[in-house]
Amino acid sequence: MTIPFTQYHLPNGRRTQEEFETDSASIEYLAHKIIEAGGRFEAEILTTGEVSVTCVTCVARMPDPTDG
Repeated sequence: MTIPFTQYHLPNGRRTQEEFETDSASIEYLAHKIIEAGGRFEAEILTTGEVSVTCVTCVARMPDPTDG
């Protein structure tokens, strides 16, 4: 079971498409639901040596019916 993510590389932010393995079917299911809804996962190693893993979602603003 895999979950795709974008990895950003030092020093210039070059991007590669990667996958990580999980043995949890429920986590994989939820991750793919996020991706199907337009979300994505990103990871990068910071200059401090720490790893940042982010779930990015984009929510479109629905028109307000009261806006003339």
